Amino acid sequence: MSYKLIVEYYQSKKEHIINFSSFFVNRLISLALFAYTTSVFINRAGSKEFGILTMLLLIYNYISVADLGMGYAVGYRLTRAVSRRNFVYASKILQRALPFYIIVGGCATALVFTFSSVISILFTQTDGYSFIYKVISLGILPLVIDTVVLMVLQSYNKVYLINISRLVYDIFRAAPLLLVVVLENDLLEKIMIIIVAGCYIKLMIDIYLCYKLIGNLAWLKPVLIFKELRFNILYGIPMLLTLVIGMIITSIDKFYIANLLSMEQLANYSVAYEVNVKAWFLIWAVTGSLTTVLIRRNVLNISTHDIEKISMVSVFVIFVMYYVPLIVFAKEIIALWINRDFAEKCYRITRILSVASLFYMIYAVKHNILQAEGKFLTITGIYGVGLSLLLISLWVLPKYFGSEGVAYSYVLTYAVFVISAIVIMRKVKKTNA
Repeated sequence: MSYKLIVEYYQSKKEHIINFSSFFVNRLISLALFAYTTSVFINRAGSKEFGILTMLLLIYNYISVADLGMGYAVGYRLTRAVSRRNFVYASKILQRALPFYIIVGGCATALVFTFSSVISILFTQTDGYSFIYKVISLGILPLVIDTVVLMVLQSYNKVYLINISRLVYDIFRAAPLLLVVVLENDLLEKIMIIIVAGCYIKLMIDIYLCYKLIGNLAWLKPVLIFKELRFNILYGIPMLLTLVIGMIITSIDKFYIANLLSMEQLANYSVAYEVNVKAWFLIWAVTGSLTTVLIRRNVLNISTHDIEKISMVSVFVIFVMYYVPLIVFAKEIIALWINRDFAEKCYRITRILSVASLFYMIYAVKHNILQAEGKFLTITGIYGVGLSLLLISLWVLPKYFGSEGVAYSYVLTYAVFVISAIVIMRKVKKTNA
C-alpha cells in the first residue's frame, strides 16, 4: 500500500480513531483518580464511611429513569435526522424535547428535596443524612437537562467531546474525597456540595461544546408540543422498562448488602465492583464511538457485521490486558492500593466480578447493535429475563457465599444476557434471510 493510500485510509477513519483514543485517555485518567482518592479516603475515613458515601451517590444512578424512556426515542430520531443532514428537523426535535426535561428535572429535584428524610432512611437506614440528600437534589436538574445536550454531541458522533465533559465530571466526583486529609467535621456534606457544583459546570461546558459544534443555540429554545411529547414517550416506553429493570439490576446488590449484611461489607464489595466497572468504559469507548455509525448504516441499509467483529475483538483485548492480570493478582493489587486487611476481604469478589465483566462487555456489543436497529422491545425482554434470574440468584446464593454470592449472581445474570442476545439475533438474521 502506497503512502498516499495509507494517509487516505487513516483520514477516512480519523473520526473513529479520535473518539476511541479520547475515551481511552479519559478512562486512564479517571481510573488513576479513582484509585488514588479511594485509597486515601478509605485509609483515613474507614470502610464504613466509604460504604455510606456509595449509598449517597447511588441516587444519581436513578436519574436516567426520569425521562420516561424519551431519551432513547429522541436520541434515535435525532441521530437519524443528522445522518440524513436534516439539521432543521434535528433542531426541532431538541426544542420539543427540552421542555419535558426541564419539567421532569425540576419535579425530581423538588421531590428529593422534600422527601430527603425518607430517602435517607431508605438508602442509609437513618435520617441523619437528610440534609445531604437536600444538597444532592440540587444536582438533579442540571444532570437531567444535560442528557439532552449530550444527544447533540452523540448524534454528530463527536464522542471525544462527550469524553471531555465526562472527565470534568469524574474529576468533581473523585477529587473531593481528598478533603478527608484536611477535614473531619461535615466531611460528606462538603464532598457532595463540590460534586453538585460539578454537575452545573459540566452542563455549561456541554452547552458551550454544542455551540462550537453547531454555531448557534437555537436548539436550546424550548417549544412545548404535546403531540410530539406523546409520540416520544410512547416510542420510548419499551426502553423505559429497560431503564427501570437496568437500574434495579445495577443497584439491588448495594441495597442487599447494605440492608442484610453491613456497610463494611458494602465498602469491600463496592471497591471490587468499581475496579471492574472502570474498565467497562474501555468497551464503551468502542461501542460508544460506533453507535452513530451503526444507526447511519441502518438508515442506508449497509451491513454492520464488520463493526460487530471489531467490537468483539476489543472485548477480547480488554479482557486479556486488564481483567486477566486483575484475576491473577487481585489480592496483591488491592493490598498495594489500599491495605492488606482490606484486600483479604474483597479480592475474591474482585475475581468473580471480573468474569461477570467479560459477559457484560460481550452483551454491550450485542445491545448496541439491537438498539441501533430499533429493537427496543427485544432489549426489554432480555432485561426482564435477566432480572428474574438475578432475583432468584440473590435469594439463594448469598445464603451460602455471603457477599461473594451476590457477585456470583451477576455472573449468571450477564451470562443469560449474552445467551439471550445471541439466540435472538440469530433468529432475526434467519428471518431477514
